[in-house]
Amino acid sequence: MFWISPRLKPASCFLEQAEFDLAEAVAVATQTMTTRAHQKNLELSYYVSPRISWRPVGDSTRLKQVLMNLLANAIKFTERGEVVLRVENGEQTAEQATLKFSVSDTGIGIAHDQQQAIFSAFSQADNSTTRRFGALDWA
Repeated sequence: MFWISPRLKPASCFLEQAEFDLAEAVAVATQTMTTRAHQKNLELSYYVSPRISWRPVGDSTRLKQVLMNLLANAIKFTERGEVVLRVENGEQTAEQATLKFSVSDTGIGIAHDQQQAIFSAFSQADNSTTRRFGALDWA
């Protein structure tokens, strides 16, 4: 499931609906971030479950953008170790299926009592990380 920022107006965001190669989209997103990870001596890897035997329908370009943003943030906040992107089957019915994307890293983490705050609009769990790591963009 993707969350679209409230800053985007639904009419201004067109999401393509086309069948695409999931493994290729994940590989491209990960490979795009490899240089940044290697500059920090981090290992960057991905795993796409072999149980995903169907081709999803959606916007592969937007998916790659979201994945690259998630990977960029994980790389930014990880000083040593690894960043791993995983894709597995989510819930499935006869009419539709979902995918579960997860990014794990060996970075600084977020204190349990601050985790809910990161899902509030325009908030950051610990403002000192902005001073230490900079803004959360990856451009």
